[in-house]
Amino acid sequence: AGHSYCGVFVDDHSRYTWVYTVKNKSEVLDIFKKFYADTAIIRSKNPLCCIRRDNAGENMSADLKQWLTDNGIRSESSTPFEPWQNGRAEVQIRVLCNLARTNMIASGLTGKFWARAIFYAADILNIQYRADLQMSPHESLVGTEPDVSKCQPFGVECWLYVREEQRQDRKFDARGEPAIYCGRSTMDNRSSYVLY
Repeated sequence: AGHSYCGVFVDDHSRYTWVYTVKNKSEVLDIFKKFYADTAIIRSKNPLCCIRRDNAGENMSADLKQWLTDNGIRSESSTPFEPWQNGRAEVQIRVLCNLARTNMIASGLTGKFWARAIFYAADILNIQYRADLQMSPHESLVGTEPDVSKCQPFGVECWLYVREEQRQDRKFDARGEPAIYCGRSTMDNRSSYVLY
């Protein structure tokens, strides 16, 4: 989709991770707003108290600071040139990138699918058991065990069903098209595929 950057949000308590992609760094306020909307149900039980971020220019804009203030969210930032203060987020970003890179290499997909691979990596990390939590981040945040019944490996060959009205010859055309599974869609709970 022409995205060049991703924003990663990590809940300090549950380690649950949200990933958003953007085309330009100037869109950071938009992903903060999207994150805020996406967590509305969670915030009804556990209010969002504080956002901690690094001192990159896009994270320190006056508009973003004003939006955080307007929504009653305390704003914290790390000291310049001290990335260790962003330890949890930096580690999570490194883990996401390593998983995404491994999945892309194993699947044979090209670099243009980096965002799909990172979304997939975040989904896997959110449902994976963590010894420090003694549960998965999903279970820690939501309170229920994640449904892993529909999990598939990234890059696995699959078939997409072609509805009857989409076929040229309804009786004899193929009922499916070969595809590669690229994880859950970012828009809803449907899966995403690459046709080949």
